[in-house]
Amino acid sequence: MNYLGFNDLWESIQKNFPIVKEVSEIASDGSKIISLLRQVRTFNINMKINTFIKSFNKISNIEINEYIKNIEDDENKKTLFVEALNKVIDLDDDLQIYMMAYLVKMFSENNGLNYYEKQLFYNLATFSRDDFKIYYCVYYDNIEKNGDSFSLSNYVSSKTEIMSISLNKFAHLGLIHIKTRTSQDEHKNISNHTSYTLSEYSETLFSCLEAYFMNESCDDIIEKIKYAKIKGGFIR
Repeated sequence: MNYLGFNDLWESIQKNFPIVKEVSEIASDGSKIISLLRQVRTFNINMKINTFIKSFNKISNIEINEYIKNIEDDENKKTLFVEALNKVIDLDDDLQIYMMAYLVKMFSENNGLNYYEKQLFYNLATFSRDDFKIYYCVYYDNIEKNGDSFSLSNYVSSKTEIMSISLNKFAHLGLIHIKTRTSQDEHKNISNHTSYTLSEYSETLFSCLEAYFMNESCDDIIEKIKYAKIKGGFIR
């Protein structure tokens, strides 16, 4: 059996996989590396700006080109728009960019952002897609059915830690509120119970996310404890 030497093997790989040869040539030339990085960054920026434009056009009453014309003489709106685009470049996923488009829309319609919207505007990069989906799914599963407060006690324990971490991020900005109470059983064991209540912006945030998530299932995010009926009550 004939074995290829390293040089022969490398030549064979480059011959059959041209992309390997191209990358190899770039790696040996510093100027080409810089050029490639610039191309990749430009491509990523263009993709993000394009996502922002599509999101804005979808949720706004006017298209982005008309909006830009309308703000030519409004320094405040121009400043926020440029700041929003700068932030879009550093955002990580489509939902974050969608939320930024929503905030620009709200600024345009109301000639400013309220306190909660400002908190989102300056902290948007700290929320992942999962964070927003947890908020949407838990809100939908509870508030839409059970009123203005909820806890995580009816969800499987393997997921409640992540859910609470995520919801606490929203609570930190005042988008929902945390309510904690302490109880003591007959054996004097102390337990802490955490629940969440709505702020004046909670429903607005949910409505914004509903437009994005309305066709998606929440099964991948939350899992409720399943109860089996037996004589005299229920078991988990």
